[in-house]
Amino acid sequence: RDSVASRGLGDVYKRQKRHRMRIMALDLGEKKTGVAISDSDHLLAIPHGILKTDSAEFFEQLASIAMEYSITRIVLGLPLSLDGAPRRQARWVKSMQKKISNQLNLDVETWDERLSTVAVQHLPKKTKKLKKNQNPIQEDADAAAFILQGYLDRKKNVSAQNQNSKWIQKEKDD
Repeated sequence: RDSVASRGLGDVYKRQKRHRMRIMALDLGEKKTGVAISDSDHLLAIPHGILKTDSAEFFEQLASIAMEYSITRIVLGLPLSLDGAPRRQARWVKSMQKKISNQLNLDVETWDERLSTVAVQHLPKKTKKLKKNQNPIQEDADAAAFILQGYLDRKKNVSAQNQNSKWIQKEKDD
């Protein structure tokens, strides 16, 4: 079976410099998937668009985006209930995680997507007016950006905490 990974795309990313790397997030649905991409500094999540999940070209389209934007990691929104228990669709997302990782030869993580779509639907009215010509399915790309922004913010906070811990330890040792 011919996979995108068999063509060595993962190796291409490993040779590139970190500052050019980006992270992609997917708000997976059985029919359509929202896509968002980080900036190269991993500070901002930017809605990219929508892919048809049930399309025969789904993995090829993901690979194309990954190649174009030098994606090194993919984050999938994991549907959890408000109490943190996996929802019905979580098992399907986990199976897609394996398929995407195998097809693209990239690291694929899951991230709690609780309330991401609801949050996007409740953007302030002023913001919605700016996007009044926007297609309603664009909310899936916005939800993917919401998921990715949470992931990026958490990574920044963990990195900052680690730096602070190292500094504090160094001060104690001196």
